[in-house]
Amino acid sequence: MILLPYTRLHPAAARLANQHAPGHVRARIDPADAGAYWALLAKAWAAPGDLMVIEQDVGISAGVVEGLAACRRPWCGNAYPIGGQLLVALGCTRFTAELKTAEPDLLDVVGDDGTGGLPARHWARLDVRILDELRRRGYERHQHSPPVAHYHRY
Repeated sequence: MILLPYTRLHPAAARLANQHAPGHVRARIDPADAGAYWALLAKAWAAPGDLMVIEQDVGISAGVVEGLAACRRPWCGNAYPIGGQLLVALGCTRFTAELKTAEPDLLDVVGDDGTGGLPARHWARLDVRILDELRRRGYERHQHSPPVAHYHRY
């Protein structure tokens, strides 16, 4: 599944997803519910198959979806600019079906994590909490090139 969660979908991200990620599923998230993104990911984690996430403000290019889908690593993504750095975060990432099957409780554990100054399940710490928990379990994120666009304004 290619999941495009959004509260405010950036027009360029929408256009590029339509062009380069046919069949993606758009999922509107209630911006007033800080745990809605977690709930959406938890549901997608429990569904069979790979899970690819392209967030509302990320612009993918030709070959990104195919590159992630063909990768043999359990967890991978394309970097994008975040606060002056190029980082792989939840905005353009893929988790294999095998990883989801091997770690069925991942989103439950992540959802119970209330560290880092924000409540458990809060969208603003979700990427870091997933990263930390997968690393704790022995996984490393694999980075793809080229970087993708990020339309977020800081």
